[in-house]
Amino acid sequence: MPLINYQFLIPLIVILPLVVALLIVFIKNYIAAWSIAVVTIIADFLIILFLFLKVGTGVLSYNMGNFPPPFGIEYKLDTLTFAFLFLSTITAFLTIFWGKNDCRESVPHRTNLFISLLLFLYTGTLGMGISNDLFNIFVFMEISSLASYTLLALSSNKQAILYAFNFLIIGTITATFYVFGIGILYQLCGTLNIGQMGQLIVNLPVTPTFILAIAFITTGIVVKIGIFPVGAWMPKPYQLAPNVVTIFLSGVSVNIYIYLFMRIIIAMLDNDKNFSIHYFFNLFLVLSSLSILYYSFVALRQDSLKLLVAFSSLSQIGYILIGLVIMQPATIGASLFIIMVYTVLKLGLLMSIGNLMNLFGTDRISKLRGIARHAPFSYFAFLFFAFSLAGMPATSGLWAKLYLILAVAQSDYSYLSIILLIGTVFSFFYLWKPIKLMWINEKHTKNPPLQKKASWVANGIIAVLILFSCIVTVYPSLTIYYCNKIAYLLLQG
Repeated sequence: MPLINYQFLIPLIVILPLVVALLIVFIKNYIAAWSIAVVTIIADFLIILFLFLKVGTGVLSYNMGNFPPPFGIEYKLDTLTFAFLFLSTITAFLTIFWGKNDCRESVPHRTNLFISLLLFLYTGTLGMGISNDLFNIFVFMEISSLASYTLLALSSNKQAILYAFNFLIIGTITATFYVFGIGILYQLCGTLNIGQMGQLIVNLPVTPTFILAIAFITTGIVVKIGIFPVGAWMPKPYQLAPNVVTIFLSGVSVNIYIYLFMRIIIAMLDNDKNFSIHYFFNLFLVLSSLSILYYSFVALRQDSLKLLVAFSSLSQIGYILIGLVIMQPATIGASLFIIMVYTVLKLGLLMSIGNLMNLFGTDRISKLRGIARHAPFSYFAFLFFAFSLAGMPATSGLWAKLYLILAVAQSDYSYLSIILLIGTVFSFFYLWKPIKLMWINEKHTKNPPLQKKASWVANGIIAVLILFSCIVTVYPSLTIYYCNKIAYLLLQG
């Protein structure tokens, strides 16, 4: 059967969760709403898997209404897109399954609305992934952002409303930058299609107007990623949000903006085009290095486990961007490997923190002294993922950081490998603090009381993540090969 017959499935990737999200608003029964959401995500995963098996490393596109670009909107699936769609879908499934009880307890009187907003957030993420049109990406970006603001505002913490408003203001400003940028590029190229624009940009003179357009679009993306110095706003909303929302945003939203950075900035621009673009990329190398050092230092001072992981995540983004901006197959492949490995590790770490918060009612390190003996599995999970994230030997995190450090050391920016090593040392110190305090039980310290038993479903999801991390530790070659293949195809356009 010709491949073209499978194209109609592409828009279903976003239409299915969008329609279900609207229907769930009218379903008052929590178990029914949660079950429908889980089935929807599974169905989405099966569609993506089916298309991946049919396409492989090829490209599959779909023109909405049969209107070809530049007049129509194109949805496009390639190897890079598939990788991020799988990450987003698997993350969404594991998060909503882990948080079955958390969803109900976070918003006890509006659980159907909570589930619906999670699906809207998920839909916006997938839409940004498959859209090959700059303005359509903006539409899905707004769907995702509005769902994020509302989910944060639904938190039982009253401060969350203030931070949701701050989140809204920052999101509006960054979206404005992005729209201005694509407006200028449309004036220069006459199209909003990323593929067509990439071909036209090669022959465009690098004028101040062109640089301004790229700067606007990049600003609209990197503020969402959280690169230094514009990432300081992110940790507090992530701390105040319900655990399910924190895990969802950390594992899905941040990754998709890194994907957009790769799809729009890395794939469309040539680092050697002229000195202006060259300095533009060098600026990102400086900011990424500062992200690693500054956010690692800030993480050392945190007493909140969720804040510590938030600042750690901002630091890890510096690693990823350094590999991407150097724009060599080995460094881009290493960055993709870090994204895949660290998505699993951050999910596991945040879920183990969520377990501890459910058990003891706090994420304050100073109040969790000696709890290891009262919650051995959750403590072991935290220990496992923290050591992996720090890059300790015999962990998947070691392979990820080692691969990137070696790739950078062999590039023209070999001196940056020193920054990566310093950041690795920092990560061990800020993660060692909670590990030590949760094990040591001083006589004068009163342990927080156990508020309830850990859910076997939540523990089961964490066990699956531990198993997956162990498999990658023992057999990293397959994941590395896939990442290198994506990097090669990305640079080939």
